[in-house]
Amino acid sequence: MNGASNSWPALPFAEWKDTAMTLHMWTQIVGKIRLTLSPWTNHSWHVTLYVTSRGLTTSPIPHGTRTFEIRFDFIDHQLRILTSDGKSQIIELKPRSVAEFYRIVMKTLEELNLPVTINMMPNEIENPILFDQDQEHRSYDREYANRFWRVLVQSDRVFKEFRSWFCGKCSPVHFFWDSKKRRSSQMLRSTNRSCASSFCHTTPCAPLKSRMKFCWILRRAPTTLPQTWASGTALHWRKRSQPCICLSNIRN
Repeated sequence: MNGASNSWPALPFAEWKDTAMTLHMWTQIVGKIRLTLSPWTNHSWHVTLYVTSRGLTTSPIPHGTRTFEIRFDFIDHQLRILTSDGKSQIIELKPRSVAEFYRIVMKTLEELNLPVTINMMPNEIENPILFDQDQEHRSYDREYANRFWRVLVQSDRVFKEFRSWFCGKCSPVHFFWDSKKRRSSQMLRSTNRSCASSFCHTTPCAPLKSRMKFCWILRRAPTTLPQTWASGTALHWRKRSQPCICLSNIRN
C-alpha cells in the first residue's frame, strides 16, 4: 500500500455502516456531556469534538472547580476519561449496544464525582431511539473505526490549511456530532465568516464554479482547488446576512 492510500484509506460506507451508526450515537453521548456542562459559545462552538493524534477529544470540560476530558482512542480502541485532579478511567471500545455504552459512561462519571444528566434523545437522525433504550446499534469494527479516524486526521490537516487563508472571524476545525448528513453521520468542518452575524451551514449551497464570487474574503484564493482536495471536498458559499465561504465534505 502506498503512502497516499495509507493516509486516505478506503472507507466504503456499505462495509462499515453498522459501525458508523454506533459510533454516531457514542459521539452524540459524549458530545452532549460537553454541551450540558460547557458555557455557551457563539455558533455552538462549545459542543464539538476535536481531532487528535489518536482519535477525538472533547477538550477540557468544566465541572465545578475541576475539569475533565473525554477522549476516543481509535488506535488502542479505548474511551479515556481524565480529570484535572489526576484521576482517570478507561472504557474499552468494543461491540456493545448504545444503551450499555451510555450506562457505563454515566456510571464512570459518577465514580469520578462528575455527575451529569443529558438529553437522551439523539439529534438529527431518523427514527431516534433513546440512548438508554437503544439495543439496535451495537457494532464496532476496529479496522473501520481506525480508518474513519485516519480520514478525519487528513481532513483536519486540509481544513486547517484552508482556514489559514482567511483574515476575518474563523472557527477552529470542528467535529460536529449532530450532523444531518446521510451516510457519514458526522461532519468535520471549518467555517469562515465575514462578520459575526454570518453563519454558513454544511449543506452544499452552490455549484463549485460559484466559489470565486466571494473570494474577496480570502487573503489568497486559488483559481482551482488543489488536486489533493479533489476527492470528497468542495468549496461552496451560502448568502445569509453576509456572504461567507465554507469548505465542507460532500457525501452522496
